Amino acid sequence: MAQIVDIPTLCDAEDFLREPIGAATGTPRMLFWFPSASLRILSVWGRPTIADMDLMIRLLRCQCAPERSEHSSFIDVSGLTELDRAPFERFTSQMKPMADSFARVVTRSAMVHTGGPAQSAVAGYPQLIGAPIDIVTFRDPAKALNWLGAGDRAADLLDGLAALRRQADGTPPVLYALRHELRTNLAKTSLPMIASRLGTSTRSLQRVLRVGKTTYRDEVQRAKIERAKELLATTDRKLFDVAVDVGFASLQSFSDAFQTRVRTRPSAWRARRRGVQLHSPS
Repeated sequence: MAQIVDIPTLCDAEDFLREPIGAATGTPRMLFWFPSASLRILSVWGRPTIADMDLMIRLLRCQCAPERSEHSSFIDVSGLTELDRAPFERFTSQMKPMADSFARVVTRSAMVHTGGPAQSAVAGYPQLIGAPIDIVTFRDPAKALNWLGAGDRAADLLDGLAALRRQADGTPPVLYALRHELRTNLAKTSLPMIASRLGTSTRSLQRVLRVGKTTYRDEVQRAKIERAKELLATTDRKLFDVAVDVGFASLQSFSDAFQTRVRTRPSAWRARRRGVQLHSPS
């Protein structure tokens, strides 16, 4: 089947603001795409900065301009891992004066998120800014796009979003796919198995990892820690159970690996977030 969605090359913000329809722009942690006049796509991942939020506000002002027609909004924050207080407060304070304009042009809004403090905080932003907008949340991005009326375009839109995110964060497509495989099949996998699923050889995949200045071991460790952070933030499971669940042989090896990557112990990380949606930078 022929592709029915045009995937643009990322442009800089100034070019996007001059002609947003059909264009996309972003940073290594954020993507803004108008695939058509009737749909706006926003994706945020990682740990966005104040600069990311400042750009997002500029782009949202463009979205709310008087000449902009009514459209649906697809927001994907499923890759958001951290959200510092300062960027979020910058976002909400700048959005408050735009709340009515935003509600005028956005007819439907769907948000994809998988839970956790940072993503849940973002899901509640309309209440914080006083915008009369109901955001319907989904775990499945395809269902979110179908709810917005994307129909036959949904699969192509998701492929386009993945391609544009790779452009934005500079991740080689194969490395991006490897990380997705590790997120979804962490328990039972290996480098040869992933290479086979991606349609490449083990040697070629190792070469991509070298170019990306990483190793398969590092990527597995990264995936384990990210999964552990999700469990620590959203469950009351004991640290040992979390360690075993994500693939560590002992609590000590888990704690040491967590300390190396996150620069704090898992118990301290959980305590800092328990009952708190946002955190201030340490």
